[in-house]
This record gives sequence, C-alpha cells and structure tokens, in this order.
Amino acid sequence: MKLHLIDLSKNFETARGSISAVRNIDLETSESEFFVLLGPSGCGKSTLLNLIAGLERPSRGEIRFGEKLVASGGGNVFLTPKERNVAMVFQSYALYPHMSVFENIAFPLRIAGQARRQIEESVQRVASMLGIAHLLRAKPGELSGGQRQRTAIGRAIVRQPSIFLLDEPLSNLDAQLRTATRIELKALQRQMGVTTVYVTHDQVEAMSLGHRIALMKDGGIEQVGAPGELYDRPANAFVARFIGSPPMNLLAVDLVEAADSWWIRMGRQKFPLSEVKRGRHLAAKQYLLGIRPEHIAIHADREDYQVRCRLLSVEPLGSRLVLQVCAEHQDLALLTDDTRYAEAATGTLLNVRFDLSRMYLFEAEGRQQTVFSSRDHTHGSLGMT
Repeated sequence: MKLHLIDLSKNFETARGSISAVRNIDLETSESEFFVLLGPSGCGKSTLLNLIAGLERPSRGEIRFGEKLVASGGGNVFLTPKERNVAMVFQSYALYPHMSVFENIAFPLRIAGQARRQIEESVQRVASMLGIAHLLRAKPGELSGGQRQRTAIGRAIVRQPSIFLLDEPLSNLDAQLRTATRIELKALQRQMGVTTVYVTHDQVEAMSLGHRIALMKDGGIEQVGAPGELYDRPANAFVARFIGSPPMNLLAVDLVEAADSWWIRMGRQKFPLSEVKRGRHLAAKQYLLGIRPEHIAIHADREDYQVRCRLLSVEPLGSRLVLQVCAEHQDLALLTDDTRYAEAATGTLLNVRFDLSRMYLFEAEGRQQTVFSSRDHTHGSLGMT
C-alpha cells in the first residue's frame, strides 16, 4: 500500500492563537517501505502520524492510501482508523493490564467478530513470529519492557493492517535492548511486507531502520531521502547538524574572490577553493563551513595546510575519543582513535587537517541551503595558508 500526502496541514486553535503543527506536507511512500519521520521534539512528527492514522482531521490537504482518498481538509472525507485499516503502536504500549498476552493480541480480532478458531490460529502465528508464544498466559505486569513492546506490536499486526504506524515505540527500552529490538523490528517489517511509518527523535534509530527518512522541523519537511543521502548530501545546515553523531561542525567563514578563484577565510586562516570558478552561484559574503568530526585528522608535526587548535576537553567513546577544540575563536569537535590523547591536558595545542573531499558550504542566513559540497567535486582542493 502506498501512502500519499498532498499539501497536508494541521492547525490548532489555542488561547495564544492559531498554531501550525504541520504545514504543506507533500510526501509519497513506496509499496512496503519502512519510512521514518525524524525530528526534534515539537517538530510535528507525531501530529503527522496522527493525521495518517485518522486520530486528527487535517486543516488542509489530502491523505490517500493507494488511490483511495481517506481524508480531505477541504472536503467532507474523513475515514476512521478502522475504515483505513491502520494499526498503531504507541510509546506507552497501551496494553490492558487485566488481560493476558493472548487476550491483548486477540482483542482487535474479537472486536471484529472473528471466529474463535481463527483468532487462536492468528494469535499463535503472530506470537511465534515475535518470539512470545511461551508468554501467552502472562499478564503485562509480569513482562519485561521488551516483551510488552512485542505484545503491543503483535496486537497491531494480528489483523494484517494496510499501513503500520509506530510512535517512538522503543524509547522506554534500555540502550542494549533498544539496539536488539531495532534489528528484530526491521526483520519483522521485511517479513510482513507492510508499508510502515515510524516516528522517532533518535537519528541513529532512523538511520538503522528506514529505507528513507523525512527530517522535520517546525511542522515542515527539511529533506527526504535514504539515510546515506541525508548524511552525505544534506540539503541545509539543519540537516547536516541533525544527522550524524557527533554532529557536523559548522564554522562561520567569509567567501572572497581573487585571481579568478574563490577563497574561504576563517579568522586569520584562508582556504583556497580552486575548483569553484567565476560564474558559479556564489557571492562574496558569509557562509557556514561544514566538516564532520570524523573528517578531521590530528598531525603530530606542524606542516602546511593545517589548522592550529587549542584542546578544550576529551570525551572517551570506547575505542574512539571526541576532542572538543577551539580554532580561530570557534569551537569544533573531532574524532580520533589515538588513545594517547585521552590524558591530554586542557589547553594543549594541536595541528589538525580537514579531509579535502568532505567539505560543505551552507548559506549563513535563511534556510541555510547547501551551496557547495566537495563530495560532488572530489578533484577540488582545500588547504590552509
């Protein structure tokens, strides 16, 4: 089942006036796709999921399941969740505490009036798929967080929904269980073949689960694409900072033109951007230079084309270290697997070099669009003088 959202918006009237929770969303999923809505708290992703589910009525726009119109903000079409045949799993799981696992999973089938034998077969099939067949007589209070989560998923998928919706279902699990459950959930979705829309604020979760991701901000969509596309070709500075851990460094720089070439100036440092010739859509003004922490290397000796930095702090991450440093009055982070720096003193001077093929320029104002990515100009040069 394909999901198609057309110019979809949702406004809420409050004592402070009208609030635009979702604005002008145009989105289409593929058949059987695992699609992730990602973004910070309050960006509108859960509201958008509720609109798809039929828990909220759109203020404007349309929602289509395949060719079928299920909601229209400008008309009188608004199908209920049951009529849409959607299944939803919430963050809290919302299990009935007085019912067994079997009864919780069977509940939507009983409401639908299915025969007892058919219900038993369906529940056994789903419970076996989820690895909880041995828990069918247990009550939710006797289950671990992961087992309750599987029970909630079982109740959602037992009636074979057209679209499967999940609203941050793993946020109540500990880190180790969350990682294991992500793997199981992705395998389950592949086995089911049901179009799935998954809401999360965790970019690691989104990158590991989604075929594609829609990154949201302030009720709108900043970029839609495969995980690697958002990471390697961010549409703007917000996407660049949100995708990646630690996030991309964004450094205020000035772009100047000399001798038919562009130069990036950061304080007393200059970067020649030799491939960008006159006529490209650049202007002599301030930009944001983007470079990821893993694309900055430390050099023991002072050489040409390096940045002189002062160490601020060291954060151990197992086999790697995150070093917070200051260069030209701007803070940035870099990743290294050289454990000799674990005990380095604050204020230590370091020589670092940027990976020349991994640099980005973003507009410093407005929507901060990407104006240059050296990923698409691998023969360009970027140095320090």
